[in-house]
Amino acid sequence: MAAGDPRDEAVTTPYGRQEVGLYGDRLGAGAVVGDFLIDELVAEGGCGAVYRARHLASGEQAAIKVLHRQHAADGNMVKRFRREALAVQRIGHPGVVAIREVGALHDGRPFCVMDWLEGQDLGFELAGRGRLSPGEILDVAEQVGAALAAAHACGVVHRDIKAANVMVRRDQERARYTLIDFGIAKWAAPGEQATVTFATLLGTPQAMAPEQIRGEPVDARTDVYAFGVLLFQLATGRFPFSGSDAAEIEEQHLVSPPPRPGELAPVPAGFDAVVLRALEKRPGDRHPGMAELLVELRAALSGRPGAARTSVGVLVSGDEESDALLDRASERLRAAGMTVALDVANAVLAVMPGDSDAERQRAIACALELCQPGLSICVHAGEVAPDREGEGALFQLASWPPAQPDRVVVSAAAAPAPAGRPGDPRITWR
Repeated sequence: MAAGDPRDEAVTTPYGRQEVGLYGDRLGAGAVVGDFLIDELVAEGGCGAVYRARHLASGEQAAIKVLHRQHAADGNMVKRFRREALAVQRIGHPGVVAIREVGALHDGRPFCVMDWLEGQDLGFELAGRGRLSPGEILDVAEQVGAALAAAHACGVVHRDIKAANVMVRRDQERARYTLIDFGIAKWAAPGEQATVTFATLLGTPQAMAPEQIRGEPVDARTDVYAFGVLLFQLATGRFPFSGSDAAEIEEQHLVSPPPRPGELAPVPAGFDAVVLRALEKRPGDRHPGMAELLVELRAALSGRPGAARTSVGVLVSGDEESDALLDRASERLRAAGMTVALDVANAVLAVMPGDSDAERQRAIACALELCQPGLSICVHAGEVAPDREGEGALFQLASWPPAQPDRVVVSAAAAPAPAGRPGDPRITWR
């Protein structure tokens, strides 16, 4: 607003003549926005501020988000704010905060009116009580994951999935989780070209996917990565990566393998597999969407049937004198994040997800580390029934290729694309 504008000096409302300063960079108590009266500022971020307000007629509470004044001068930012608010309106899912209306202040700053959610955010709750039980993790994941899947179905990528953006409300001891703050969401309109903008570079360092850090195009798999970070935090009470500053954390997201949640908390091996797949560096190696992730998560945490999926296995065998070598092989396979499904006198079989080339390359690299005189190693891939331990095509050992002493034999089913195959002379490709 231009200096000297009379609206910046006093505004008449049903509650009387208001004082100077109500409509500055931050709205003061008593400012009127649409049909609502501002009570207080409750949160502020890089793009805008959120206020608690009351409807002038009914007194019903609402949350109002207003774009910061410095961004209101940017036509593209204003357009994005309005367009993304309208996109969230279209989601219409009970697990997504509802947006009632979109408008503009008299100085042009856009605003949106949302439902007021009484409660606290999940980050605050975690800070007070620590990690959650597997059942509680599944409850959070089912509710937030369904809301996120609904957003993705409408072409909306949240880009800032974290505990602080999940509101917790308790209704007769049952927790209800609502996804909030789509302030930096990306709406993939038909034919739209992804561009790097101010909003593209926003996010939370502890939960940003590698492509988001690099300013590359984002899609639903970007949210899958952040959801994997959230699952890790729910299970362990900490983030997978930490550092002294944002740059150090972002570097780890780009190049460092995440730890297994099972190293820090008592969770099933299947949970480790779900989280590590969600946290793959390349989008193509992650779950393609929330539906696929939730199927695997249910199977890992509840024992409910899930869809069979392709896994890759490493079978290490030896003779009667190889006990010590096999014990060390079993330890190293577990340390590499694989689940040891068979450990008998002369053989060890470990499995891990194997849908992608990256996962198969990891299994082959692990097999090569174990390769030494006295051991025969095979790498094979096949379906595993996630709800029945030890069942599935991969556990039919007769289907595996014959082993060769002191070598790594890789079946055609487990082989990555030719360009991704290591050129190691110790490998026999079948």
